[in-house]
Amino acid sequence: VRALARNARHIALLLRDRLTRDSWRLMHRPLPRFQSGDPETMGACCDELVERFAALARLTADGMSRTPAWQFLDLGICIERASIMLQAVHALVRGRASAEDLAALLDLLDCQPIYRSRYLSMPTIPPVLDMVLLDPVQPRGLAFQLARIEDHLASLPALREDGLPEDQLLLARQLRVRVQALRAEAVDPAELAELRDQLASLS
Repeated sequence: VRALARNARHIALLLRDRLTRDSWRLMHRPLPRFQSGDPETMGACCDELVERFAALARLTADGMSRTPAWQFLDLGICIERASIMLQAVHALVRGRASAEDLAALLDLLDCQPIYRSRYLSMPTIPPVLDMVLLDPVQPRGLAFQLARIEDHLASLPALREDGLPEDQLLLARQLRVRVQALRAEAVDPAELAELRDQLASLS
C-alpha cells in the first residue's frame, strides 16, 4: 500500500496541472500511523485508507470529461472490482461457509440491507452467490461489472481497421455470457478459477 501511494504521488506530480486542489491535497496527505501487530490500530488505519482512496477515486472520476480516457479509467476500476469479488468468493466460499463468512462477503458489496429485504433469511451460499456474482443490477457485483467492461470496450476507439470486434471485446462478451448462464447452486472453485483466469487475460 505504501509503495502504491508513493507511485500515485509520483504520477500526480506529472499531472499537477490537471488535478483539482482537493485531489492534490488528498494525494499528498501522509499515510495514517499504526502500531505493528496491534489489530485495533491497523484496522483503524485500513478504514481511513479505504475512505481516502474511495474519495480520491470519486474526485478523479468526477473531474474528468467523459472521453476515452475516462472510459479507460472506469474500465480499470470495473476489472479491479470484478477481480476482487472473484478472489473474495473463492476465499470465503469453498462448498461451505459460515454465516459470518457470507455476511463479510455481503459487506464487501455494501448489500446487506438489500439481501435481508429480498431473502428474509440468514445468509446461505446459493442466494449470496446469486447476489454477489449473478445479479445484473447489483452495482458492485460481478455481473454488473462485466456488463460495464463490455460497454466500455465497445465504446473505446477501435485499434483494428477492418471493423471486426477486437480480441478484448470478444473475451469480455464471452465472460458476460458465461456468467449469465451460471446457476448459483452450480458455482464451484474450478468455475471461479476459470473466471479469474479469463478476467486476468482480459486485464
